Amino acid sequence: MGQPTCQGTTQHMKIAVFLPWYRSLAGFLLCSLISWGLLAQASAWSIGIDGGPVGYAGDLSINNRPLFNGGESALGIQVNWQSPQHWEASLAIRTGNFTGDDYRYPRDLYRLERAFLFQTSFVDLNLMARFHPWPRASFSPYLGAGAGVVWLDVRPDFSRSKVSELSEEIAWDRAARLPGIRPLLPLGMGVVWRLNSRIDLLLAAQVNFTATDYIDGISRAADPGRNDRYGYASLGFKYRLLPTDSDGDGIPNKIDECPDIFGAPSAAGCPDMDGDQVPDAADQCPDQAGMRRFQGCPDSDGDMVPDQEDDCPQQPGWADLNGCPWKDTDQDGTPDYADACPNSVGPVDRQGCPAIDTDTDGLLDEDDLCPEVFGALIFSGCPDTDDDGIEDAKDACPYLFGSIQWAGCPASASVGETVGYFNRQLFVFTPNSDQIKQQKLAESIAALLRENPTYSLRFSSHDDSGFSEEAGQNWALRRAKALYDYWLQQGIDPVRMSYEVLGASQPLSQASTAAARDINRRVNIFLFQ
Repeated sequence: MGQPTCQGTTQHMKIAVFLPWYRSLAGFLLCSLISWGLLAQASAWSIGIDGGPVGYAGDLSINNRPLFNGGESALGIQVNWQSPQHWEASLAIRTGNFTGDDYRYPRDLYRLERAFLFQTSFVDLNLMARFHPWPRASFSPYLGAGAGVVWLDVRPDFSRSKVSELSEEIAWDRAARLPGIRPLLPLGMGVVWRLNSRIDLLLAAQVNFTATDYIDGISRAADPGRNDRYGYASLGFKYRLLPTDSDGDGIPNKIDECPDIFGAPSAAGCPDMDGDQVPDAADQCPDQAGMRRFQGCPDSDGDMVPDQEDDCPQQPGWADLNGCPWKDTDQDGTPDYADACPNSVGPVDRQGCPAIDTDTDGLLDEDDLCPEVFGALIFSGCPDTDDDGIEDAKDACPYLFGSIQWAGCPASASVGETVGYFNRQLFVFTPNSDQIKQQKLAESIAALLRENPTYSLRFSSHDDSGFSEEAGQNWALRRAKALYDYWLQQGIDPVRMSYEVLGASQPLSQASTAAARDINRRVNIFLFQ
């Protein structure tokens, strides 16, 4: 085969007369690259043509968002080199035009008065690297990025403007040096559809970020804060040059793992009867689609035990039980592997767990925000001890009937009255917990201490008699520490606070009911001057 040449030399010379030198240089580089591609690794190279609508985002679009106008398009040619793996390099040259006109926004009275107009023609040259996650698939999506340059012929028109306030800015823009040649940052994405061993269909979108706000010739008179950009959507074709494909399966020998046997792209060119991407030669189940990790055999129930070794292939199980599920220990019809309560009888629709309402307030524990304290449905199971319509957690006086205006406390005329209200309150806790439930009460006491530095705070911590004396003392200490640490974080001087731990030695109630035990798990407070 002789040396490849670029045809149409006379015609190119005629066109070059009307093109700037850099367009001619771009054409020369592109022609040289094509010639080199014909000589070196021809099976990896392709040439293509594409075209489609142009979008512009700049001073005459809406909020700098892309704007597509009918009839504005770009046409390009490209040279591509495909690596044997995921990467592709593409050198493309495109030419087209885009416009903007304030008259396209008839509902925007300001734009109608401003009446700017522009028309821009461009020729860009960009080199882009594309990443194909699945390069051997029939449909191969890609992402791309690169660098390039663009020549811009910008023609702004301010003659129709009736906004006199913009005269200075318009004069500035008229005097500005328009872009000419500018660097580009192109970003793109698309999908390649392999039609046959030579031809690919290419659907792509690309946005070109520029380092100028003047691709429309307008900046100061409109939106000088952001640079302009443009892009295009395109439909095109690529033609691979002289691919070497001995077996005719559409996969060049360079990337065909079975170059002499007709195969499938999913198996890198080797036969794959079941289409599971495992070549038949290595597939222990060649007539059943399976997984690579199981040498092409299936795992129907997804339990990581292949079907040929699984005694329960339609039920997820465990390897040490040959793929079968665990037993149903509580005999409630929910196997242990799916039973959230394997030792308690419960219905299947509750994942094997029984319906439990620990505090008997009518809400099941999983729906009850306070499952161990009798509460009201309106507060998702949490209590409102004083029945003032404010749940205890948000009530600054949970044991005194109050109003929303006073954060749950009675109306107060003085600090002394407020202190009296607070000294009648209790902090109560659920079993085995030091979590502060009455958050509003704690916040209000902190606020009072901050606003009244002459007051100090003393509090005592108690527990019920349901545990050993040592355990009760420990929980009483933890609850006192929880409140002390909270008020310390709120900025209260530790000198103004003291506490004592009394455990179960001073119960408020001797009854053995749940309510009595709740009230005995408490912290008493005393504010004083």
